[in-house]
Amino acid sequence: MIPIAFKQQNCIYAEHQPEYFPLPVYKDMDGIVTSCWKFTILERLKILLRGKMYWQCLTFNQPLQPIIPSVDNPLRQPTSALNEANRPFSEPLLK
Repeated sequence: MIPIAFKQQNCIYAEHQPEYFPLPVYKDMDGIVTSCWKFTILERLKILLRGKMYWQCLTFNQPLQPIIPSVDNPLRQPTSALNEANRPFSEPLLK
């Protein structure tokens, strides 16, 4: 999978760092950073057949930051509208 440009992006991380892929993102005033990723055909087939994806995050031995993977564009809804279906994994769901 690769990060791709998208309509709402307003920043590119690592734009001038050749050792990294540029990461187009939308960064809001609250520090929420959203990126968009595209799967290859083979990756799509693997997800279709296996129904899972692995995620690695480099923490450099610091606390893990909350993440919110989604197949829907979160920028199409208000940021404050985080509901039980798309809460960060580190936040427990209370009912």
